[in-house]
Amino acid sequence: MDPNYQAPLTPPPLPTAPQKQSHKKRTIFISVIVAIFVFIIASTAVVYYLSAIKKDPVVQQQVDSLTQQANLLPEDLKAAITKGLGITPREYLKQSIVADELSNEAKKAESEAPDTFGGAYIDSNGKSVMNFTDMDAAKKYSSAIEKKQVGLNSKRLAENNALTQKWLDSLSAAQRSAITSIDVNSKDNTIQVNILDTPAGKSISKPANLSSNLFKWWPTTGTTTPSPTNPSPTTPAPEAIPADPSTGSASDPANSGVLAGDGYFANVTYQGKKTTLGCSLGFSATGPNGQVVAFTSGHCKEESDKYKGGALFLESKPTEEIGNFGISKYTAPDDYAVITLNSKYAALYKDAGIRTKKSPLYITGTTSPVQGAPACKAGRTSGWTCGRITSASTTFIGAAAYANGTYPRISGFGIDTCARPGDSGGPFVTGTKAVGIGARVMTVRGNCGDKNASQTGGAAYPIETALKQLPGYKLNIR
Repeated sequence: MDPNYQAPLTPPPLPTAPQKQSHKKRTIFISVIVAIFVFIIASTAVVYYLSAIKKDPVVQQQVDSLTQQANLLPEDLKAAITKGLGITPREYLKQSIVADELSNEAKKAESEAPDTFGGAYIDSNGKSVMNFTDMDAAKKYSSAIEKKQVGLNSKRLAENNALTQKWLDSLSAAQRSAITSIDVNSKDNTIQVNILDTPAGKSISKPANLSSNLFKWWPTTGTTTPSPTNPSPTTPAPEAIPADPSTGSASDPANSGVLAGDGYFANVTYQGKKTTLGCSLGFSATGPNGQVVAFTSGHCKEESDKYKGGALFLESKPTEEIGNFGISKYTAPDDYAVITLNSKYAALYKDAGIRTKKSPLYITGTTSPVQGAPACKAGRTSGWTCGRITSASTTFIGAAAYANGTYPRISGFGIDTCARPGDSGGPFVTGTKAVGIGARVMTVRGNCGDKNASQTGGAAYPIETALKQLPGYKLNIR
């Protein structure tokens, strides 16, 4: 090797920093492209979803405006929802929509599959449920509704109900007086007999041919009040709560005129003494000839006639006559009446909503009762109260307190909403839809506002059933 040879210098490595910068720029560029792509896809989906909502009024109601609707509910109704149901006003409206949809599906199933359909209800979690004896028949109904297999279809339940009614006739008068109602219990797929735990009630035993029935005894400790339509010989006329000209109805009459839930009364004679018989005005309606009427309970007219009542007066203005009873039915299984209003009050009542402390609650339609659905009522005695429908089909017996022990068996729906004598005839709503007419308080301890107030149940007459019997009559809705 040449001693003068010098190895060439090793060239320095190429700088790597520019490579890292280039890779970083490339990564950022790709990320931006991906983000733009995702944004475009997401935006398209949102636009499509909003478009679908606009096209579907039900979805729009549930998604876009449910909270807004809840906020617009009257404050006293919202307070009653929270107190009586333990849920928010928004949840009340949501459950009411679910119940309305379930009632429509149940009507279809009852008509299309009477041999397999076994009732419907809202469970304790707010889920809608339909019962079927054959699950294949259940497949054609809404997938949003849970289906359960049961042993009894609607026909069998009706047969068991008829057998229970026949058994009731075989009891002594004292035992019959202890039975408040006979319910179709869709949740348990059975007939439920509700009995007071009085000595007469405790003497009742379940017969062998009704072994599948559910017998339930209700406590009666403390002070009890008879059913509003059942006077005892030593008490004032049924529903007889003296009108108070200084205060009017239980609901604060802040808005003028006359509204559903207001009190009305007839001057009657009971045991030789002058007194008043008071009930509550129900939903506003228009008859076939354009006449404006107010729905109320048939037993209110029955008792008015019984005690020689005549013209009807508004409780908040006790010297002003508002009209007279028109069509009325108070024979098994019905309990409804209409009040034909005079010209002055007809004009005021045509667009009437339901009394609240501020703006009225206006009705948006009708619906059928569903077991487990929320329901609220307005009445002249206890104002707004809320609860649950305990049975969509009940025969309320009412602990007969008539002197002769007879009492018409009225078909309606069971309700645990607190009500008091005088609330009869008032409106029941599920959501903002009319569902029933106040009909019966079974047994009450205390007032609705009392901490320990309780009752063994109550009942209302379905408004849709009344309308079916009155061709040409329509509720005035908004």
